[in-house]
Amino acid sequence: MANVNGPTGGSDSKEQAKLIGAAVAGFLLLVFFLQNMQEVSIHFLWIDKRIDMIWALVLSAILGAATMYFGMWYLGRGKNKGTGSQ
Repeated sequence: MANVNGPTGGSDSKEQAKLIGAAVAGFLLLVFFLQNMQEVSIHFLWIDKRIDMIWALVLSAILGAATMYFGMWYLGRGKNKGTGSQ
């Protein structure tokens, strides 16, 4: 049986779905950004700052992602020891 969709198959519809998903995600991120522009007080250790809430959220997300990345690296660094060929 011949391929009805041609040599690319359904890749055009998949690419279009990815583009639509990215546009929706971008729109939701913009809405989130605009709804979190109020200023908040941050009290952490000796630091007392007033910043926009969105920047506090972005900074905490970056710090959380970096902590997870380095934590996973630290836990996984000993897995390959002793597996080399002799």
